This record gives sequence, structure tokens and C-alpha cells, in this order.
Amino acid sequence: MDSARAGTSKDEEDDDIVEEPPKKVFKTLTGGASILDLKNELLKKKNEAAASGIKAPSANKGVLYVKKDEKSRLKLEAEERRARISEHEQALRREATERVEECNRKLREKAELYDRLQESGVSLDDEVGEGLVDFNAKKRESDREKEKERERERRRREEEEEEEAQAVVVHHVAGEEGRMYGASHVIFSKNEEKRQKEMSDLVKMTALTEKNREKTKTLAEKREEARKAKEKALREKLGLAPLPEPEEEKEEVPIDPSISSIPLPGPPKEEKPRPPPKEREWDRGKGSVTNWVRSRREERDEDFAPPSFY
Repeated sequence: MDSARAGTSKDEEDDDIVEEPPKKVFKTLTGGASILDLKNELLKKKNEAAASGIKAPSANKGVLYVKKDEKSRLKLEAEERRARISEHEQALRREATERVEECNRKLREKAELYDRLQESGVSLDDEVGEGLVDFNAKKRESDREKEKERERERRRREEEEEEEAQAVVVHHVAGEEGRMYGASHVIFSKNEEKRQKEMSDLVKMTALTEKNREKTKTLAEKREEARKAKEKALREKLGLAPLPEPEEEKEEVPIDPSISSIPLPGPPKEEKPRPPPKEREWDRGKGSVTNWVRSRREERDEDFAPPSFY
């Protein structure tokens, strides 16, 4: 029993072992014999492929190679596509032409209808008499309104000019005195008592102003004298020479001049002619242009001359 079990387990192990195919060993060939062997192998593969019905791909055909039947099919599809495009273009052209002709026909009918309405060739059932239509009435009405507006504007300007011509010349405007005479101008009241009071107040304020001015002037002179005394004492302390006293301004006494003491003006000096300016290099030729302009102005008719203030 044990021997039978051992034999059975051995057979199972033999079944589990898979035989591996023999590995191909590529030999490195050198010399002319290797090229001949390669050519022989290639010829053998071609013969095997031909015997099995498999066509070997051509080495000269590229990726974009198209067969003859495929080329004819593509050509036929292209012709059909061009025919469809041409047919659609013709249909669109015919449709556009028909649309333009329809618009022109409607415009002609409308123009004929307007002409008949203007010539009273059409009479409506709910209208009494001839149905005459004037399509330019609105434009004429607008022109009349514009003409009326221009006439009103012209009359308004004429009235303003007449008012300005007939206006009374105003010699005195009380409200404009402040603007004319400045900020110091005082406008008095029209009431006599009030005006006298305002004038007396103005005189008092003037006197007060003069008094304040004198006071300010006196104070300034005292300060100046104190400053000079202090400066003089400081210079004496430092041993410096005193400053010279300013000369007192002498009052000018008006003298009654006599005619003989008035000096007469001397003879007029003879003016020497100025030398002509030196002609610069960039000024050459300008005189001829000026002379030509002057001659043309002399030949010009005065009726065609510009205004004198130019």
C-alpha cells in the first residue's frame, strides 16, 4: 500500500512539471557568409508567406499611399461634393435674385399708387369727392413754421434796437457809485436829518483816524530815538566811533521865479544818419521778396485791397 501511494505521488509530480521550449540561440555571423544567410532566410520567409496567401507589404509604399480603387472613390466623392456645392450656390443666387425682384416690384407698385393718389386717379368709398393726396404738405408746413420763427426773431431784434435807440441816457446811478469810486465811497441817506448825522459821524471818524495816525507816528519816533540811544551807548562801551548824525531835511522855500531866470533849451542836436545794417548771410535775397510784394500791392486795385486796419 505504501509503495503504491509513493508511486502515485511521484507520477503526480511528473505531471506538474511543464517542459519549456528550447531557446533560440542567435549566432553572430561575420563576413560574406552572414549576408548570404540573411538573404536565404528572407527568401524562405517570402516563399512561406506566398504559400500561405499573405501578401508582404511593399517597402516603397508610404503612410499616405492610396490604392487605385480608393483613389477613384475619393475622386467620385469630391466631384459629388462640388456638384452639391454648385447646386446650393445656384439655389441661393436664384433666391436672392427673386427677393430683389420682388422688392423692386413692390416699390414700383407703391410709386405708381402714390402717383395715382396725387393725380386723384384713385377714389375711396368712404371719401367724398376725389381723393387727392399731397405728400409734400408736411415739408411745406415745416418750412412755413421755420419762416414764421425767423420773422418773429427779426421783429424781436428790431424792437430791441428801437428800445436801445430811444433809451434815456442815465447820468447818475446811485447803486454804481461804490463800483466807480472804490470801497472808501460812502452812500448817504436821502433823508436830510439822517444824512447830516451820517456826515457828522464821518467827520468824527476822520478826526479820530488822524489822531490815531499822529499817535502811532509819535510812538514810532520815540521807539526809534530809544533804539538810537541804546545803540550809541553800546558803541561807547565798546569803544567804537559814534555814528554820523543824519542830515535834517531842509524845508524847500518856494521862490517866485522870474522869466529871465528860466533857462532856455539849447539848439537841437543834429541827428547823425544811422549806418545801414550789416547784411547777414541768411538775410540775402529777402529784399527782393519785399520789393516784389510792395510792387504787387502798388499794382493792386484799391477796390480789392484788404481793410486799412489790417
